[in-house]
Amino acid sequence: MKVTYDSWQKQYKTPFGAIQANTLVTWAIAIDQPVQEVDLWLTKLNEDPVAYPMNYNKETQKYETQVRVGSSGLYNYYFAIKQNNQMFYVDQGLFGQGRLVQDDNNLNQYQLTCYERKVPQVDWYDQGVVYQIFPDRFTNGNPHGEVTGRKKNSFLYATEEDTPYYIKNTRGEITRWDFFGGNLAGIRKKIPYLKKLGVTTIYLNPIFLATSNHRYDTVDYMKIDPMLGDEDDLHGLIHDLHQNGMHLLLDGVFNHVGQESIYFQEAIKDKSSHYYSWFNFIDYPEKYQSWWGVSSLPEVNKSNKEYQDFIYGDHGVLAKWTRDQVDGWRLDVADELPMDFLGNIRRRLMK
Repeated sequence: MKVTYDSWQKQYKTPFGAIQANTLVTWAIAIDQPVQEVDLWLTKLNEDPVAYPMNYNKETQKYETQVRVGSSGLYNYYFAIKQNNQMFYVDQGLFGQGRLVQDDNNLNQYQLTCYERKVPQVDWYDQGVVYQIFPDRFTNGNPHGEVTGRKKNSFLYATEEDTPYYIKNTRGEITRWDFFGGNLAGIRKKIPYLKKLGVTTIYLNPIFLATSNHRYDTVDYMKIDPMLGDEDDLHGLIHDLHQNGMHLLLDGVFNHVGQESIYFQEAIKDKSSHYYSWFNFIDYPEKYQSWWGVSSLPEVNKSNKEYQDFIYGDHGVLAKWTRDQVDGWRLDVADELPMDFLGNIRRRLMK
């Protein structure tokens, strides 16, 4: 028996993606052999699962059902098929594609997010193709592949074919970050290639000054990491993307900073520094609250009014880079940010 379902394709699930409460959702699944029955099992978090029978549609040659999802929340679903008095199940396989199994233990169920209030949406994102780029590992666009902005206590790979290797101490902490030297100039040169792939939006992992190659340990939110380039390089990238009808998303890491950040370093050097209140010290200056206990990522106090203004104020981080025609932001660990903090970010970006 061959079963076809793909949550990414509208002929199998519509509307695509997350939905607003009280939306009518249509599910369809193709089966190449006669079966006795097909059910959609839909479960809202912390509630009992509900089965919805699926009927065969001769025109589409698929089993279909429609459910009006009445309340917001997180839902999971899978399909159950009965053939020759045997049960089969379809859960999520690779990407949105369905996977046929006979054991209903530990099913990798599909997820459906249902939100309460209508949120602003833009077609270029909702209907677009987003390509994620980890800048250091993408490509170097300098004329001879030279690497600028080299970092202290780090190393560069000799060739693009080298296997990444991390040097760690006895506590498992990385002591020497490794770099291939990918940069904004390289991304800019690859725009024709990305456009040929059908990409309409590029999402970059963090590009601000940092210590590591992943750059989720921000040192300075107001500076492009010199290994990636400078503000002129960013402006050139944005210009060429827009000329090609493409968009750019940046990664906003506002829950925590790097241990080497200019903000945290000031805080641990001087208790009277205005940056001191940005952090939650347990035993000053050695012990402090950090992201999931990772000491190299001190967590910022999001209730601090000065920090709030620094991120989404008139002269803050979001205002500065949005003025440079950045099209949008992905928020790191958004589920760990306070709702009022998230709301003020949205209000800033809607101005």
